[in-house]
Amino acid sequence: MTVAFITLFSVIFMNIYTPFSTTAWFNLKDNNTLLTTIMFYILAVLFLLWSKTILHDISKKKSITVRGLLLYSFCEIIILSVIYTLFTAMPTNQVELISLGNIFLKSLVCISLILIIPYTICFYYGLSKGYKEQLQSKDNETEAKHLINIRDHKDKIKISLLSENILYIVSEDNYIKIFYEQENELKSTMVRTSAKSIEEELIRNHIIRCHRSYLVNINKIIFFNNDRNNLYVLLNNKKINPIPVSRTCRELIETALSSR
Repeated sequence: MTVAFITLFSVIFMNIYTPFSTTAWFNLKDNNTLLTTIMFYILAVLFLLWSKTILHDISKKKSITVRGLLLYSFCEIIILSVIYTLFTAMPTNQVELISLGNIFLKSLVCISLILIIPYTICFYYGLSKGYKEQLQSKDNETEAKHLINIRDHKDKIKISLLSENILYIVSEDNYIKIFYEQENELKSTMVRTSAKSIEEELIRNHIIRCHRSYLVNINKIIFFNNDRNNLYVLLNNKKINPIPVSRTCRELIETALSSR
């Protein structure tokens, strides 16, 4: 899209610029320069497409700063100016005898003007689009993170809780018992469902399995006893007894706490 925009803009710009320049040879009506004009445009477009492909590949591997983007764009301008200078120096273009240095400087100014305006428009368009996507992503993440819908075995919502209020969950056969805080009070509720059926959503909200029968909110842990013979965690609610950690879940808890 950027290259297409630049191509269209440059055609309009060169038609306005040509009558006032001694080094401009662009002309779509004159047979002598038509072929050269088309050749230059094809070469310039192919170069820009190739350049944008490289830029896209670089952006996948590492983030590009505004300074890096400006430097990259300046290199594009230099290369296109060299190409324009070489085309200008061709005898068929019948321009006045001017040193290559002057031609290069004039082409540098010309191509800079051609690229700066489209690049600026595209940059701010991409910036606004990026901000919009970022805000939308944050809204979705916040919504998914904070509210958990607990469904029963009939897939009906039995209770909806903020993830930050859930302390831990105990799995008891076909039931789960959820311990949570509400208005600074410790409460619990039973739901007929299996822990496995809701475990995927719980993990996304930092509630992970620490034992075959227990799932714990990793953000509520204030102490982890990593003794192989006595593994357990303490939560930030003093009314809750130590919650056991199995040896199979030990590494999972370690990783989660390290990430936090």
